[in-house]
Amino acid sequence: MVRYELQRLPGAPLQRGTVDAGTTLVSLLDSLQLHRDVIVKLNGRALPDDYDISRPLRSGDVVAVFDQPEGGVGKLITTILRPVTKILSGALKVFGLSNKPSASVSVATGESPNNDLTGQTNRARLYKGRPNIYGQCRVFPDLIQEALFEFVDNNKQLTEWFEVGYGRYTISSIRYSESNLGSLAGASSAIYNPGDVIGTIEVGYQFDDVDNETVPGLNESQDFPAQTATTTAPTSVAIESNQLKAIVLSNDDNFAYFAALAVPHPVSFVINATWNDGGTSVTRNVTGAGNIISSESFIGDDTLSYTTFYIGELSGEITSLPGNAVINPTLFTLNDQTPLVIGPSVSPIVSTQVWVHVLVQLGATAGTTQYRIKFWQVDDDNNQVPGTSEQHDYFFDNDFQVTTRYFRTTHKFVPAGRSGALCGNYRAPR
Repeated sequence: MVRYELQRLPGAPLQRGTVDAGTTLVSLLDSLQLHRDVIVKLNGRALPDDYDISRPLRSGDVVAVFDQPEGGVGKLITTILRPVTKILSGALKVFGLSNKPSASVSVATGESPNNDLTGQTNRARLYKGRPNIYGQCRVFPDLIQEALFEFVDNNKQLTEWFEVGYGRYTISSIRYSESNLGSLAGASSAIYNPGDVIGTIEVGYQFDDVDNETVPGLNESQDFPAQTATTTAPTSVAIESNQLKAIVLSNDDNFAYFAALAVPHPVSFVINATWNDGGTSVTRNVTGAGNIISSESFIGDDTLSYTTFYIGELSGEITSLPGNAVINPTLFTLNDQTPLVIGPSVSPIVSTQVWVHVLVQLGATAGTTQYRIKFWQVDDDNNQVPGTSEQHDYFFDNDFQVTTRYFRTTHKFVPAGRSGALCGNYRAPR
C-alpha cells in the first residue's frame, strides 16, 4: 500500500489515507481536489521540477501534500490532470508553484507573516504554527480558502473566510482595504470563537475558461460557421427516433473535425428532401439545428472508412417536414455552431453545484433578452454521461423604457441527485 498525508490548513489535523501500489502520482493528486497552490513531497523529499508524475507509486511510498489556498476569485487548476503523461514541471505550473517572496518572521513568535506590512502574502504558512496574536495590534488574518462571490439583489456579494488565530480575542474595526466594513452598504462579518458551530462553508472553484465571456445573439457572430463540412454524395441520410442519422465517407471534406468533437456539440445542418404538396412534387434544401450526440467510424465492405453521425434535439425546418417527405442522398452539410454558444466548459473537479453569474445590459428605449444555460455530467473522456443533461431558459425585459437597465444575477443549480465532473454551455436560444 501507498500512504499519503494531506494538510489543507496549517495546524489542522492531517488527512491520511492509502491507495494501491501502482497508482500513479498524478491520479492521486487529481483525486484529492486540491487548490492551485500545493507542495508535494515523496518519502520526505520535495519533488524536483523534472519529476515524472505519471510514475507508478511503489508499496511503502509516503506522499505528503501541503495545500496552500490563495485569495481572490482567481484562476484555479487551469488544466485537468489528464493525460497522465504530464511531468511535474507541468503540474507545478498547474498548481501555481512559482517563486514568491516570503516574509521574514521569526518562527518563535508564532505570528503570521501577514501581520507584517511589508510581507502580506495571504498564503498558508507551511511548517509553522497556526497564527497567534499578542497584545493589541492590527492584524491581517490568514485566508483559509478561495474567495466566493455571487450576485444578490443586483449587488455583488463577496465571501471570504479567514483565520485570525487559535485563541479568543477582542476583535474590532474590521476593514476591507482601508474602509471600515460598517461603511460599506450591505457588508457584514461574523466572528467564530473556538468551539462555535460554523455551519456549512461553500468551497468554490472557478471554471478557468469562462471569464466575462459575451454570449452572442443569433445574428451577431461574425465567425459563423467556425467549421463546415459538406458532401453531395452522402451514403445515407434518414430520420430515426427523432434523430438525424447521416453516414458519410470519413475523409470527405472536413467531417473528421466533427467526428473528433466531444459530445454533445451544437451544429446546424442542410439536407435535401422531396415531398408532395397538393399534388405537386417539391424538392428543395431543408435546414435544421441540433446536437451531435454521437459519431461512430467503421470500415465498409469496400474497405473504405465511413462515419455515422447521430444528431438529436432537432429544431428548425427539419421538424416540420411532411410525413411523406423523402430525404435524398444528394446533400449533407454540417456547420459548427460554437460561435453562437459559449462552452462547453468542464469543471476541474467533482462538483455538487453549478453557479453561473450573468450580467445583462438592456437599452434605454426597449430591450429584451433571453439565454439558455445547459449542463451535464461528463466521464473521464469529457463526453456526456447519458441521462444527466439539464437546461434552463431565462428572460429579461427592460420595463423602464427610459434608461439603460442592468441585470446582475447568479443562478445556482444542484444537479438532480448527482455529483461529478460537470460541463456546461450558454447560448441565446432560437
